[in-house]
Amino acid sequence: MLKAWHEAQVNRIELELQAAALAEMRLQKEEVEEDLSRYTGLYEQAPACYLSLSRSGRIDGANRAAASLLRHARAELIGMPFEQFIAPSSQPDWRGLLARLDRQGQPSAVEVQLQEELGGAHRVRLEANYNARSGGCRIILSDISDWHAREMALQRAFAMLDSLDEGMALTNASGRIVSVNPAFSQLTAYPPATALGRSLRFLRHREPGAAFYADIWRSLLCRGSWQGEAWGQRADGGEFLAALSLKVMRDPDGRPANLLAVFSDITQRKRAEMALRELHRELDARVRLRTSELAQANAHLRQLSAHLAEVKEAERKRIAREIHDELGQNLLALRIDISMLQARAGARHPRLQQRASLALENVDATIRSVRNIINELRPAVLDLGLHAALEWLVRDFAVRGQFDCRLQVAGDALLERIDAESGVVLFRIVQESLSNVLRHAAASHVRVELAEEGDTVLLLVEDNGAGMDASQRDKPGAFGLLGIAERVEAMGGALSIVSAPRDGCCLSVRLALPARA
Repeated sequence: MLKAWHEAQVNRIELELQAAALAEMRLQKEEVEEDLSRYTGLYEQAPACYLSLSRSGRIDGANRAAASLLRHARAELIGMPFEQFIAPSSQPDWRGLLARLDRQGQPSAVEVQLQEELGGAHRVRLEANYNARSGGCRIILSDISDWHAREMALQRAFAMLDSLDEGMALTNASGRIVSVNPAFSQLTAYPPATALGRSLRFLRHREPGAAFYADIWRSLLCRGSWQGEAWGQRADGGEFLAALSLKVMRDPDGRPANLLAVFSDITQRKRAEMALRELHRELDARVRLRTSELAQANAHLRQLSAHLAEVKEAERKRIAREIHDELGQNLLALRIDISMLQARAGARHPRLQQRASLALENVDATIRSVRNIINELRPAVLDLGLHAALEWLVRDFAVRGQFDCRLQVAGDALLERIDAESGVVLFRIVQESLSNVLRHAAASHVRVELAEEGDTVLLLVEDNGAGMDASQRDKPGAFGLLGIAERVEAMGGALSIVSAPRDGCCLSVRLALPARA
């Protein structure tokens, strides 16, 4: 009886232990299932791409991210060779990865390019782990296209910076150099190892003073940059003048993180500029000297021209007087003698009377020619005043040119203020202007006006003829206009000619008048 009770107790204890073990196993199973569900969810929802491959390299499992990257449904991926998704250029790298896994059994990684058909040139990183149980592998795919593009862009940027002729140095927030480009070493003769960790001030050669640094810091604080020139010293002791540019680089929070210094050696350029400035100064001095000499020569020429004009006018007057006094009187006496001979011959000597008449006509013609010559040299009417001389001149040209020629004079008050020298100059200008109208203008109307404008006398000669352009005024051989300009300049006056082809011409001259008494 006791034995049966003991066995019953043992069985009860065994049952309790078995029940407790079953409960614990049930709990462990639930935990395992919960962990499996959690890890399955993580596997499915993970942004990384997970793939399981068989020993032959075919896909036997993929999460959603991998299916999205490979552009296939998950069910379609099962059994497909993974290699067909890899670009031909990257397939040798992929096969090398599989060979290393099979040979070493250690995790391995490689970067490959996926096929273009997968929506662009995706660059991915493959991290593979060997699955000893199945002989296959598990793969994690990371799309590094953006990172790779940024890396390539960064490499290109560094390549461009390394190829620049300008030296570049980057300092940290403490002002210590953390990076330099090859041109920095070429310009300063300092290798990178010597420059790194030092302040930019170790390059200075001439101490610029506190004001120089104050200007730099003020510009960096206000504008974040500074540009200027500074003297530097090479490792061999030589000095150079640098065109320097400083730029503050800030971190994402806006705090100064780095200072970028870019500089170039402008020593030779500055020397050339200084030599060029010196040459300019020398040339300017020579030009000023030559200009002064030319001005003096022009002044002498103007004085000589004015003197020649005076001498010419005086010689005209002298020749005209001598012709009038000598030749004129002789011709007059000859005419009187021939007239007396003609009268005495009468009807008794008709042939002699006829010859005397012809001789008398010749003498009269000669007298008229002499008078014209005298008038061309210096009209005697000039002695009667400018107004009378201009009236005679206008009538003479109106008859000779068969055009309407009119004279307008402001009044006697103006004529009284015009001195003899200015009167002769005005007369000669009108004479030359009317001669030009007669020879070139083919005008039907000419107006000559003499007016007063304050302390100046204004002379206008205007016609409605053919006109002319600037090239005709400036062409060689235009001595008439040149003579007028010389006369006006010698008198300190101003000359203006307004003309256009087929639109007539207007010549205006302004000469200063003596002050009123």
